[in-house]
Amino acid sequence: MNKHIKLYSFGNFDRSGKVRWTAEELGYEIEESRLNAPQQRDEAYRVLNPYAQVPTAELEGKILLESTAIAVILAERHPEYGLIPATGDSRETFWQSLSIASSTLEQLTVNYFVSKSGIIDAAWMDLVGEPFVPALRRALETRDRGCRFPGCGLRFTDAHHVKHWADGGETSLGNLVLLCSYHHRLVHEEKWQIEWWGEGRPAFIDPRGQKYFDARPTPSQLPSDQDPVDALIEDTRSRGADPDYLTAGARWKREADIPDRIYFRATEAMG
Repeated sequence: MNKHIKLYSFGNFDRSGKVRWTAEELGYEIEESRLNAPQQRDEAYRVLNPYAQVPTAELEGKILLESTAIAVILAERHPEYGLIPATGDSRETFWQSLSIASSTLEQLTVNYFVSKSGIIDAAWMDLVGEPFVPALRRALETRDRGCRFPGCGLRFTDAHHVKHWADGGETSLGNLVLLCSYHHRLVHEEKWQIEWWGEGRPAFIDPRGQKYFDARPTPSQLPSDQDPVDALIEDTRSRGADPDYLTAGARWKREADIPDRIYFRATEAMG
């Protein structure tokens, strides 16, 4: 059986660990290509993965998507290794539980074992910064209530250091902001910057120098005797549009597909 796999993974940080570790455990030769965000949107790569996401794997001429699915396929090709239960009730939840645990603990696991194993000098760990204590995370969640990128607000987020650890930035509320994974990569890989413009008010600066401020919009208040759907339709028609069942449909499948000229105007209008 061929034991060669080609893996497309993240460009500058490791979120494909469980695929790589599974392949290594099974004795695979791994040919890895690390892609930054623009490379993931390249047409040649989107032929392999129409969603423009990583990881993607090529195995014996077949394209495999989603990290947990790839790991399951690899493990089931080699039952003699015992990486996945063969039968029983535990089989259905084994990889789901492992995926959740891996996504939560992966970076901490990498930091710990890489420093202990001598693969690289333990001094590298100084870049990781101070432990991110639960109380600080709760305070950050309370303040930001989701991704702070203008127009986003997604509740599944990472904590981003505005001033990086390597530049002496502290792991403190005054130096942290919540970002979803997409906008976190946007800052790290596509030359966006963040500055504080007042306490707890981040400004996002695109590569052309344009500033965008996040905002927590206040919902419009409707009269208590008016149906909200009728009010929305009436307001939309007053603006020259006639809404139908297609009105709420998106023209683009992913945020990254939206042209800059439209995306920036929309986020500016919301801020």
